[in-house]
Parts: sequence; C-alpha cells; structure tokens
Amino acid sequence: MTRLARVSRIVLVGQHISDPECKPLGFLGDSLRRLNLIYTNIKGQGLGYCRNMRFLERLDLGANVDLGDAAMGFLKPMVSLEMLRLWDTKITDVGLEHMVDFKRLRWLYLSGTSITDAGAATLKKMTFLRGLDLRATRVTDRCLKQLATLENLEWLDISDTRVDGSGLSYLTGLRKLNRIHLRHTHVDPKYIEKFHRYHPDCHIDVSDQPTE
Repeated sequence: MTRLARVSRIVLVGQHISDPECKPLGFLGDSLRRLNLIYTNIKGQGLGYCRNMRFLERLDLGANVDLGDAAMGFLKPMVSLEMLRLWDTKITDVGLEHMVDFKRLRWLYLSGTSITDAGAATLKKMTFLRGLDLRATRVTDRCLKQLATLENLEWLDISDTRVDGSGLSYLTGLRKLNRIHLRHTHVDPKYIEKFHRYHPDCHIDVSDQPTE
C-alpha cells in the first residue's frame, strides 16, 4: 500500500472496469494528480471511492456513455480540479450545478452532452474558466449572452451546434478570448464581421462550415 500512495498518475483508457472495480483507487489518497478513465464502463458510483483525492488536478471521464448527473456529486471533494473532461456522457444542465464550487477549474470539456441554454445560467458563474468545450451540445446563441461573464475565457468551442452567430456580439467584452471554434455551423458571415470590429484579435474558426 505504501507504493500505491506514491502514485501520481493513473491511466485506464479503454479498460473494461465497472464501478466496483474502482475501489482500489481509494487507497491512493492525496498522492494522485491525474486520473484517466476514458472509455471505461463506470456509471458513477465508482467515483465515490475517489472522494479523498482532494489534490487531483485532472480527471478524464469522457466516453462513459452511462455516466450521468448523479455521478457529479461524488466529485465535490475534488477541490483542486483544474481540468475536467466529460465529453460523450449523459451529463445534463443538472450535473453542471455540482461544478460551481470548483474554483481552480480552468478547462471544461462537455462536447456531445445534453447541455442546453438553460445550463449556461450555471456556466456563467464559472468566471475562472479559460477553456470551454460545448461542441455538439444543444446550445444556441442565447447561451452566449450568459457566457459574457467569463472574463478569463481564452477559447470557446461551439462547433456542431445551432449557433448562427447572432449572439457573438455578447462576447466582444471578453478581452482574453483569442479563439472561437464554429465549425459545422450555419453562422452568417455578417455576424463574424461585426464581432471582429470590436474584437479583431480573436480568431474565429469556421473551417468545414457547411454550405447552403
């Protein structure tokens, strides 16, 4: 057990482990800094064994297709989280409410989840975020008005959404924002041009934008 206590990084990508098999992770205590559980079979209960990981900085939970909002409650003790990846999970707007107290969280990946404009009311409280991935979620331009509070945001990915660009004007006050991804959207070029008048240093990526 002494050896385990010195482990700082665990990668279990693609391992067919279920929630009960996460129990040994609980013995790692305060030593673990990175935990990668992408493409496993956990549904959330297994994260309960990880409650003592108060110095964990990076947690990768993407592609766990049965991982839902209830699992987020187990993450609350992880107050040192800086990066959280939840892409292609069952996370909804409800699950976001558990993340508001993560004051060190800088990078949040939510692509392929069921996040909607309603969830932006929670996201707007995460003013410490530097990167936000909302690709292939259910957000629209109404979401962008809420995100205008994220004064530290450096990049935003809203590709593959129903955003048409009419809400980009709400983001002109985010002076640290240097990149917006809008791939595979139907953004009207006039909104991009208007945005650049007020924020010329921000690159907007519209590569592979579908044509009418």
